[in-house]
Amino acid sequence: MKNKYRFALITLFILLLTIGLAYFFWESSNNSPDSNKNLDITSKNPPSSQKNILNENNLDKKVLNNTTESLHKKIQILTPQVNIFINQIEAVLRSMQSRESKISSLMNILRKAQSDDEYIATLQSLSMLKPIEYTDELMVIVKSNQKSDKIRAEVLKTLSKAYLLDDDEVQRVGASTVYVQMEKISQYVDSVVKDKHTPPELYQTALQNYAFMNSGDAFFLAKEFMTKPSPLSESESSFVNDTFFVDSQNLTKLLPIIQKNSRKITDKMVAQMAVMAAEPVILERLSHLEKQQIINIIQNHKLNSTQPMIDIHPDTINFLIQKIKGTL
Repeated sequence: MKNKYRFALITLFILLLTIGLAYFFWESSNNSPDSNKNLDITSKNPPSSQKNILNENNLDKKVLNNTTESLHKKIQILTPQVNIFINQIEAVLRSMQSRESKISSLMNILRKAQSDDEYIATLQSLSMLKPIEYTDELMVIVKSNQKSDKIRAEVLKTLSKAYLLDDDEVQRVGASTVYVQMEKISQYVDSVVKDKHTPPELYQTALQNYAFMNSGDAFFLAKEFMTKPSPLSESESSFVNDTFFVDSQNLTKLLPIIQKNSRKITDKMVAQMAVMAAEPVILERLSHLEKQQIINIIQNHKLNSTQPMIDIHPDTINFLIQKIKGTL
C-alpha cells in the first residue's frame, strides 16, 4: 500500500470523526439507530510510516474542543444519570493529564458504564486517544455476546482508530507492543468479515476497515460486490472505494471491473471517488490513463436528482473533475 494514499485516507477519516463525535450526542438523545455511523480508516503498515504531515496533534486538539463544546450544549437534554457520566468524560478530555493518564481515566469510566449510550460516549472519546495499550481489554468486550451489537461495533471502531498512532506515540508505547496489538485487531476484523453469521452492525463496521488491514483479500471481496446482481449497499459502496484507493495494484485491477459494471455505482461512491482522486497525494500517483478512466466513470454516472446527496454537492463533483483534468 502506498503510504501517501494512506495520508489522504487518514485526512478523510479525521474529518468524518470530528463530525461523528458531535453528531452522536444529538442523535442519542433522540434514540436514533443511525447515531454511530462513522468512517474509520486504518492501516496495517507499521505506524512509523505515518509521518505527522497532517498536523494531526493540532487537529486532535480541535476535535477535543469541538467534542466538549458539543457535550456542553447537548448535556441539558440527557437524563440526569447520563449527564453525570458525560460530565466525567468531559472533565477528563479537558484536563491537563497526559495521553496515557486520560486513557486510563476513560477506561475506568468505561468499566462503570451500564447503558449503550454511556459505553458509546466513552468509546468515542477513547478513540481520539488511540488506546492501543488496552487492545486486550477492549477485545474482550468486542467478542462478548453479553454486549449489544451497537456497543461491540463501537469498540471495533475504537480499536481501528488505534492504528493511527503517530511516530512519537509508537515510540512512547513501544513499537513491538504496537505491532503485536495491531495484528490482533487485524486478525479479528478478518474473522468478522469472513464469518457468515456475523451480526450486520458488526460486519459493516469491520468492512469499513478491512481494505486497510488486508488489501489483498479486500480486492476479491470488492470484485465480488461489483459483479453480484444485487445493488450495492452503502457500506459495500464505501468498501469498494476504500479498496480502490488503498493500493495502486487494486486501483489498476478494479478500474476495468468498475467500468464494466457501471450500473452498480452509487451516488455516494461517485462522490467519494471524486474526493479521493482529487487529493494531491493520490492524484500525483495516478497515471494519465487512470485519471481519464476515473473521469469517465464519474461523468458517465447520472446522479439521482430526486434524492440529493448530503455528503457532497454536484457542483463540487464538477469542480473536482476539473481539478483532475487540469493534471492531464
